[in-house]
Amino acid sequence: MLNKYIVCYDISEPRRLQKVHRYVSNEAEFLQKSVYKLYANKKSLDDFIRSLEKIICLDSDDVRIYPLSPQTKVEVWGKHVRSFGIHVLE
Repeated sequence: MLNKYIVCYDISEPRRLQKVHRYVSNEAEFLQKSVYKLYANKKSLDDFIRSLEKIICLDSDDVRIYPLSPQTKVEVWGKHVRSFGIHVLE
């Protein structure tokens, strides 16, 4: 069973930022700058985290992964690029 996660990052060094962006963009759905939605089971989430740990610097970078329950309703205000499964208030 796949679970939904929000992945966001703040990477302090431009070269690492590029690597993290490339990796996360290939694995998750883009929502907005440095924020992605990831569908993963336990094993694929563990693999995702291990791969990120090889790229980032634990002392200066910040990567966060927030689990979303199936009932989580996301609301977006303002300009949006993609709204797959997202309720947009206008």
